[in-house]
Amino acid sequence: MNILSYTYDLIQKIKNKEMTFAYCINKAVNVGIIDAKDLIPVKDTLKAYINRFYFLNWEISNYFKDASDTQKEKMALAVAFARYARGVDLGNLKVELSQILNEGEENAIDEVKAGSCIEALAKGPTQLSDEINNNFARRIALTYSYPEWLITMMRKHFGTKNTVKSISLSRKGAPISVSINKMLVDAPLASANFEKTDTCSTSYNFIGKDKLFEEQLFLQKKIFVMDQSKQKMIEDFALEQAETILLMGHNDPSVALATICGINDLGKVNYATPTQEDYLQAAKVVSKFQSKAINLFVSEYSSIITSVALGSQDRVICAAPSTNIGLARKRPEVLLQLDRDDIDKYLEEQQKYLQEASTFLKDDGELDYYVSTLNKKESFLAVRTFLESHPDFSLLDEKLIFPYEYKGEGIYYARLKKQKKVAEEKND
Repeated sequence: MNILSYTYDLIQKIKNKEMTFAYCINKAVNVGIIDAKDLIPVKDTLKAYINRFYFLNWEISNYFKDASDTQKEKMALAVAFARYARGVDLGNLKVELSQILNEGEENAIDEVKAGSCIEALAKGPTQLSDEINNNFARRIALTYSYPEWLITMMRKHFGTKNTVKSISLSRKGAPISVSINKMLVDAPLASANFEKTDTCSTSYNFIGKDKLFEEQLFLQKKIFVMDQSKQKMIEDFALEQAETILLMGHNDPSVALATICGINDLGKVNYATPTQEDYLQAAKVVSKFQSKAINLFVSEYSSIITSVALGSQDRVICAAPSTNIGLARKRPEVLLQLDRDDIDKYLEEQQKYLQEASTFLKDDGELDYYVSTLNKKESFLAVRTFLESHPDFSLLDEKLIFPYEYKGEGIYYARLKKQKKVAEEKND
């Protein structure tokens, strides 16, 4: 088997959103398909390529300016193998590259020259020139392997400091964050394996040396994993005991668990998952907590009416689809998948989600909208576009949480109130 070709095919599936990076590393790559000796090199390369794609592509472009995107990607992948993977034979790698480099290409590249390029770049990363170091966006883009247009946009929207700190954090690891299950724990955690954070009253970092999933507090359902940014968001939503709440869109199971805790397992949490895969993941997590308040079902946002009555909810928490720029630390593939034109497409989709969410609220109900992004169009603009066409709603609060603030995700959220007075006037 051509291991370079095999790995390239996996990259394309990640790029086309057919699988996540985590799924690819943990499940897609296994010895049932490739030899055991190739397992570690392939995983090493996948990690290096996903996290350094833009930089590797730039390095190849210095040698082959007229190569097609596909040819550059294959050579960049070969560099990732040669430079970052353990136990790789450079000679075999060059042979494998020559076998796939010009497949389906009109303009062939000299395979010997390509092999020499890989051999040269295998020795270490290319140093940035003075010209690049003097260009802020270009320097940051190559240093952290980010799309240059994204850095320019973030800097324009949020300033240099917020941009650099957010991007640099996305290339660093962070402690596992957990939240207390308030239904079972009414005092601070006494375990030395947990460190209290100042994010909110229920937030801790796991600092133990053993695996979290072997920790007694986790096994006893007294804690659950939850990103700190989301912990802060849920606290700011100020959930009330016994509310009826609809979770719609792309909410992860931790949001459902925090919501159940917020209403003290009273009332009702209608948890709509967009796909069967999301449902199975949510069911696996939520079922362990044996909540009486949860109603978990599969439904696209436009079909929730089959499970939840219109105008019946005290609150709707809407996690709309987005570019997911704020998830770059946990899901580095979002940068590989990102297209500048996607932002406008998401804005249109977000309006559909907001419109649908608004129909399930009671008078005086609250619509909580959030997206994992660092982009004004998907956040501030999306909410104002909705408010302009829905005068019966008003803005209570909104916040953009940068990744560095809580060592978590980049999230924007807005709390919108449905005005009872205006709604009654419309019915007269």
